[in-house]
Amino acid sequence: MRKIIKLFLMLALIYVGELKAQDPERINVIICIDGFIVKKLYSPILVIPEDNEGKRVVKLGYVPGDIAIDSNDYIFLKSKDNFSLIFSIPVNEGDDQKYEIEAGKDWLNMDYIIVNIYNTDNKKYKNKLSPLPGKKYTYELEYPGGQMSRPRKR
Repeated sequence: MRKIIKLFLMLALIYVGELKAQDPERINVIICIDGFIVKKLYSPILVIPEDNEGKRVVKLGYVPGDIAIDSNDYIFLKSKDNFSLIFSIPVNEGDDQKYEIEAGKDWLNMDYIIVNIYNTDNKKYKNKLSPLPGKKYTYELEYPGGQMSRPRKR
């Protein structure tokens, strides 16, 4: 009976250690599309370029204000200079809009990042902002101490 209890305790400690090792790392990001905070992302991933023109795809979790990444993927991400955040948002029943946002290692060191995405086929932004090449949207970033803004049309 003592052997069974010892075995159970040892397995419980290993299990708890595994759970602790899988604690996700977090990046404070708020994503807004056309002025509204996005509450749900579909298929959010980070695409990280690797040597020999390969890429590593990292799945992540998102709630407004928080992107969660597996700690091992986070360590790998810190070793890279740039990556892309790719996700979809449903726009109509059965129809999704896919977005790709270029990001960099500096995102990992900021207190927060606000990503403002503007659909340039939306009447409100059509004559104010130019879309990214080959896309129907553009984006701007806000972060502590600065921002990245796109030029406005005149």
